[in-house]
Amino acid sequence: MPVGANNADREYFQFHKTMDSSLPHIGQAIRSRTTGDWIIPISRRVNDSVGNFAGVVLATIELAYFDRFFDRFDIGTKGVITLAMADGTVLARRPTMENVRGASIADGELFRKYLKERYEGTATVQSVLDHEIRLYGYKRLDRYPLVVLAGLSEHEVLDEWRQYAWRSLAIIVCVVVANLLFGVLLFQQIRFGLNAESQLRIASHSLEKLALQDSLTGLANRRHFQEILGLEFANGQANLHPLSLIMIDIDFFKSYNDNYGHVAGDKCIIAVAECIRSNLNRTGDLAVRYGGEEMAVFLPYSEAQGAFQLAEKIRQSVLARAIEHQGNPSGIVSISLGVYGCQTQECPTMEAFVERADAALYIAKHEGRNRTEIWQGGGSL
Repeated sequence: MPVGANNADREYFQFHKTMDSSLPHIGQAIRSRTTGDWIIPISRRVNDSVGNFAGVVLATIELAYFDRFFDRFDIGTKGVITLAMADGTVLARRPTMENVRGASIADGELFRKYLKERYEGTATVQSVLDHEIRLYGYKRLDRYPLVVLAGLSEHEVLDEWRQYAWRSLAIIVCVVVANLLFGVLLFQQIRFGLNAESQLRIASHSLEKLALQDSLTGLANRRHFQEILGLEFANGQANLHPLSLIMIDIDFFKSYNDNYGHVAGDKCIIAVAECIRSNLNRTGDLAVRYGGEEMAVFLPYSEAQGAFQLAEKIRQSVLARAIEHQGNPSGIVSISLGVYGCQTQECPTMEAFVERADAALYIAKHEGRNRTEIWQGGGSL
């Protein structure tokens, strides 16, 4: 403990002192007073027994970690990888620049235009830091106020494309000459083109499937789920048949990861996904990996009681696997489930539909976990 150490003047301390919230806070990059290294502070407010501010719990990540991590990627000589706050404040960047930490790129076209329209995508824009034009891939994280940007120099990309184009042109000229000289080669070339077209269709179908499927579990991903819900709640029209939703969460999953490791954690998620999939028999029912260890089952044409019975079958199926979990009082992996169902033309908005199922899941966890709860009129059954 450094003599006279006091961090009361730090931004994160003042933030928690004035904001009564238990959510974690990610601060701007600062230099540690203990080690002198650049760090990113991650903090959380602590209250006393009567709810008054009692202090701050702080963890730090060395920026040198990101320097080492970013070095693993090939981004060319003028490429860039940047980790920034949602407000545009730079936390880490490769390559590093003088005074780049704490600088703001909020005035850049990516933040002003593209991130306001979509939380992830690609765009060709000019950097506000070094004025290099790059092709960027960007994503704002779902659970944290962070944005990741990776950009390749447009000049380097086009140079590679031009080389490829010249090579392609030379090949085409040779093929044309060969076709003029040898008719049989023309026939073979046509067959090759037809085969390539077939492969492209297959590849296109595979890419479309990957875009809508979770790579770990094989279940539908959140994007696919939102698209299906969007069709059911299109333009604010009333639903034309009963709808139900089951929200699922693996009990004490953080403890499972801590005890058995992330590889075992992935296998646990896969096992639960298999239990869900094996209990779905109707065309149209959709199993979804909603995020992390949370999953969902969307059941069109199903009422709440039917969804409850299916949820119980899934819960019992997970218990039957008897996957060891020392962090669970039962000693094995279990799940909690929340169910919400609505009758024809009685469903609320798409957002409320999901929120009510999630609220029922919260009640199931609050009531002791390893159980299924149905949301009904602000409560559960």
